[in-house]
Amino acid sequence: MSGADTRILHVGNAPESNGGIASVIRSHLARRLPGFAVTSVATHVPRTNVVVRARVWLVALSRIARSHPRGIVHVHLAQRGSLLREGAAVFVARAAGHRTVVTLHGSGLMNAGPVQTAALRLVCGRAHVVHGFADRYAMRFRIPASQWARIPNDVATPERSRPRNGDRPTVVFLGEAGLRKGIDLLAVAWDDELARRARLVIVGGATPEAANSLAALSRRPGVSILGEVPHVQALALLSDAALLVQPSRAEAFPMSVCEAMAAGCAVVGTDVGGLGELLAAAGQPVVATDAEALRSTLVASLSDPDRLRLLRLQALAYARRELATDVVTTRWHRLYSGLSTRPGVAQRVLS
Repeated sequence: MSGADTRILHVGNAPESNGGIASVIRSHLARRLPGFAVTSVATHVPRTNVVVRARVWLVALSRIARSHPRGIVHVHLAQRGSLLREGAAVFVARAAGHRTVVTLHGSGLMNAGPVQTAALRLVCGRAHVVHGFADRYAMRFRIPASQWARIPNDVATPERSRPRNGDRPTVVFLGEAGLRKGIDLLAVAWDDELARRARLVIVGGATPEAANSLAALSRRPGVSILGEVPHVQALALLSDAALLVQPSRAEAFPMSVCEAMAAGCAVVGTDVGGLGELLAAAGQPVVATDAEALRSTLVASLSDPDRLRLLRLQALAYARRELATDVVTTRWHRLYSGLSTRPGVAQRVLS
């Protein structure tokens, strides 16, 4: 880092906390961006009391307002309270003369009501660049093409992916086992035929409403319910699996899917948030949010070893081409470089 480096400040959840936003901020902090000095400030620390949260937020706003020289403030925005908390950071950053980037996180943004939608449009209107994971967000919130940038999350892509279809391949469900992730749909879809064709591993903490679904799945032969596991163990499970199933009702841009494709897994998922667009681009099956559609697609994918192998190869090729860390970092470097020299036109260098 030199004194001439442009400063990039990431604003959002504490990077050492759990969750997708924290994971994305950690990825940004690890990037090597020549000419830029990258830091972060937390506006939110989960599992703390109201007083601590208010103090963290006010300290963050003060740091943004007093940060000199003026640089780039990259705010990570989700739904509900984040619209006020991180939304205020966008206004403070603009008032302080910083160039601003807003990333739209949050699985529920596509289903936002009129009040949240109006608030989000107001916040995005103060950003120089709005970044998202699927173009449907730009249409939903009326973000002009001149302001919009679509860049995926990045993942480590191993040089080799070992073959692992076998006579009875492994299917993984990874994420919070609840209604939002569609565990109830999987419980209905995973019938005797699928149980004969594949093993199923459920990874992730369960929500209270998922109890009956998990109980039903536990009675199926070849189903393992592991609960929450360390991230390194989840990646190891993906490296041994043939397919990830993601029957979500709401998503933004799930890291589990990116990590699965980078590990050489096929993916079957629903057309929600940025998930459907991601899977279609990678040549993976996209299904309706319906148990029968999920079941028939899983049967078709698992009953034909050649088809499953092709899906895995397509997923891995897409991950290496579009999601690899060096590829995504290059796109971010271009965006920041354009923004630091000509605010408002940075996204055009991505086309």
